[in-house]
Amino acid sequence: MTRKLSLILAFACTLPLFALEFTISADHADSLYKLGEKAVFTIKVKEKDGSVPTAGVIDAALDNFGPKVVTQKKWNLADGDTFTMEGTLPEPGFLRLRLAAKDSKTTSWSVGFEPEKIVKGSPTPKDFDAFWANAIKKLDENIPADTAIDASLLKKEMLSDLARSLRTLPQEQQDIVVLLYYDRIPMPEIAQMMHLSYGMVKLRHQKALAALKKAMSI
Repeated sequence: MTRKLSLILAFACTLPLFALEFTISADHADSLYKLGEKAVFTIKVKEKDGSVPTAGVIDAALDNFGPKVVTQKKWNLADGDTFTMEGTLPEPGFLRLRLAAKDSKTTSWSVGFEPEKIVKGSPTPKDFDAFWANAIKKLDENIPADTAIDASLLKKEMLSDLARSLRTLPQEQQDIVVLLYYDRIPMPEIAQMMHLSYGMVKLRHQKALAALKKAMSI
């Protein structure tokens, strides 16, 4: 059942069902900032067909890839198709912009604040090549990259239920599901991005799948 849910997640994250698209830029071309320096994101919104949207609300938030929300606001598209978000971090890390709207995929963009000073959350393995190879092997065993997905078995109702169930998960679990299944980022890389141990990422992933499985009764 967990394997089936993994396949549904992988397939659902490839479907072009979204109405709005976001173009995001930062005021620093290299997306790098000093601690305490203000980063300005400019967001331009358009319809899937390229037209200018005139209705709808965008939920925008800045966070540190963790529980800390720097700022958030709602933007009414009746006020225009372009708006800005500003924020900073007092410690080394990454500031993430997350955008969400009805019937549109959640879009993320991040900038770094002196990332070279980030202190690792877990020690570097002595043999990193062996560690990486073993991590990828375990990931492939759970989610084969070349598995053929029979789209005829995935009903639209099931995908809608999945989307609703995903939104009920804690934010840290949602992040891991999106990064793993939509962005196709391996768990070891997710651990580094979120400043967590590989074991913690794996645990949150398992909890997320268990919750989704229970919610969807599969």
